[in-house]
Amino acid sequence: GQIRVAFNLAQPISVDMIVYSIVGEQIINIPERNFQAGKHSIDLNTDSFPGGIYLLKINIGRKGISKKLIITSQ
Repeated sequence: GQIRVAFNLAQPISVDMIVYSIVGEQIINIPERNFQAGKHSIDLNTDSFPGGIYLLKINIGRKGISKKLIITSQ
């Protein structure tokens, strides 16, 4: 499966994302990239994830946002 992470930026800024398991193990690290202002999305491939709860941390400049991901087994 895939999860699309969409975000809208008011100005050009750097963005990176990390997915953690519920026990804090880093699963995916999407390195910092510079994005222009506007709407963007990044697709995360979750085929190798066992079903469970994960934490997505998105760093936009110096601001961090966390979201819970629930992955169901196929």
